[in-house]
Amino acid sequence: MRTMNEVSPIRTFFDPLPVDRRLPADQLPPYAFYDDHLVEAINVARACERPLLLLGEPGLGKSSVARGIADTIPRWTARGLKTVVTSRSVAEDLLFRFDALRRFSDAQARQEVGSELAYSKPGVMWLATAPRDAEGTFEASNLDASQIAELGNAAGRVVLIDEIDKGDLAFANDLLDLFDDRREGFRIDRFSKTVSWDGTPFLPVITSNSESELPDAFTRRCIAHELLAPTKEQCVDIGLVHQKRRKAEGATRSALDLESVEKLCDAWKVEGDYDNVNTAEFIDTLDAVLAFLDAARESAGSSPFDLVGLSQKIEGIVKERRRQTSIR
Repeated sequence: MRTMNEVSPIRTFFDPLPVDRRLPADQLPPYAFYDDHLVEAINVARACERPLLLLGEPGLGKSSVARGIADTIPRWTARGLKTVVTSRSVAEDLLFRFDALRRFSDAQARQEVGSELAYSKPGVMWLATAPRDAEGTFEASNLDASQIAELGNAAGRVVLIDEIDKGDLAFANDLLDLFDDRREGFRIDRFSKTVSWDGTPFLPVITSNSESELPDAFTRRCIAHELLAPTKEQCVDIGLVHQKRRKAEGATRSALDLESVEKLCDAWKVEGDYDNVNTAEFIDTLDAVLAFLDAARESAGSSPFDLVGLSQKIEGIVKERRRQTSIR
């Protein structure tokens, strides 16, 4: 990662500061962008107005990149702009969702049935391109007023479309049509309406675990980057920044010092390297250690525990839980 004084023309949009371990926790950046190539890919995607496609094994932190971008750039937001793709997903879901079951239930109960808009909510693409338009279109009961205000006042928006490899080929191709249409506006035939982009920049971030192959036409029109497992030093930075976030959110009152985070990372060492580090499992282990620390602080006269021994035990629990999940 470059220092503050180094300038790169490709980083004019997004140039996050490195994690300086000499700084107190409250002065650390909101996200540990440890991969220079990822930072370059974000800048290229923004400059070319193309979606950023993040590839890699599950658990490497692909989904967290979107929030990291939004938290790093002043007045950008990703609030509520996330959708997880499934085998049943269609591109229309990104524009709006119609609750046909609720409308049918009201009709069966002989309640007054309103228009289809009364049973619909805006999707992430509608909210990302025109939140104020969504506010004027959908009923207030189907909106989050504070979210609309934050999106409407933002200088930029980040949209996360998670696990696109779970969808079918048609979904990926239709998704590109949505991105291409955003400047001219989306035509919603169901509501006889065209949604016009409000001009606020937004960056689509798409993730894939590569469980199925994406269409060539789709990948060629994205800026693709593959996330790799972090090194030990990168793991330390991730841990320091993560516990800062957890403490700010009120999820924990404890924090490990630099030496303790390094010891925790050492507990994950596999044959002298970190090629098999799963970032999500490491974060789970760190959260578990912080929870134990919180509990120890509440227990009067509790004796200190062996951090490395504890982390190894928790590591085993986390890995076993994920193994059981994978074989269900």
